[in-house]
Amino acid sequence: MPIIKTSMSKYFFYLLVCTLLFIGAFLLSLRFGAAKIDFEAIGQAIFTTKHSASIDLLREIRLPRSLAALIVGAALAIAGALIQGLTHNPIAEPSILGLSSGAYACYAFSLVLLPNQSYLITLIICMLGAALTGWLVLGLANHRTQGLSPMRLILTGAAISILFNALAQMIGLSFQLTKDLSMWTASGVNGVNWAQLKIIFPFGLLGGALAFYIARPLTLLALSEETAIGLGQNIRKIRLISVIAIILLTASSVALAGNLTFVGLMIPQIIRRLAGSNYQRTLPLSALTGASFLMLADTIARTIHAPYETPLIAIVSVVGFPFFIYLVKKEGTK
Repeated sequence: MPIIKTSMSKYFFYLLVCTLLFIGAFLLSLRFGAAKIDFEAIGQAIFTTKHSASIDLLREIRLPRSLAALIVGAALAIAGALIQGLTHNPIAEPSILGLSSGAYACYAFSLVLLPNQSYLITLIICMLGAALTGWLVLGLANHRTQGLSPMRLILTGAAISILFNALAQMIGLSFQLTKDLSMWTASGVNGVNWAQLKIIFPFGLLGGALAFYIARPLTLLALSEETAIGLGQNIRKIRLISVIAIILLTASSVALAGNLTFVGLMIPQIIRRLAGSNYQRTLPLSALTGASFLMLADTIARTIHAPYETPLIAIVSVVGFPFFIYLVKKEGTK
């Protein structure tokens, strides 16, 4: 994947635009929904200890939901940027490691073994399933002498994904759980509370920290392996840390919001075309844009047919499908 350069002035311009977009999306996500809340109440909910129906609604329902969309959008965008650089594949996205399929299969098993489980237990089970799947893919793809091959990683992830999806479907049909499973695949952040965010946030934060830690060496690796080695970079270490970061970011996102990993394909592509492939610049811009996109998508999902909820995955797909077709055509003409 070639490195596309952009000037520092352009980068700061894009950073300013993405920051303003992020602030605007966050405020809109707090204001609009089944009930419209004014900006004064938003300020009081965040900066004061006052109580009212609107303020309590913001603090207990809308604020954690907006933060969940923020975390998931940013995490998936960063994970997508990492995996595209790691595999030298511009149309790779986080589900390529089979993490969402692992979470899906573990969720199906848990419905059989723990039919009356709480949402918090579901969250933990899905995250463990995604994380264990990532480690399984990592172990199988890591050759004893050759290290971690991007192609082996893609093929192993695809095989594991097919296997776990089939297992989940088999469980759903055998135990008549297809309706419950379809609720998970619909994806979304409605119903997220502070307890769930407290569990997910540390994992997402650690994944993000690892991503920014290897941003510079990953830029060199994306340029070429020879260049990275020539500049003293440890290729195995870069790939291993990248995969761990992707697992943490994707597992926490999938556990919290279901299969929205297409965000990890779309956002890094847009950012790379605007600001280049320097990961020290691409990652913060991707995080801001991914968070903004998912907060806006969730706002639309809860207002377009209020008071009823539109599945968030439907909004993401409506935006993402035309982009994917454009991207495939663009790549095919090269």
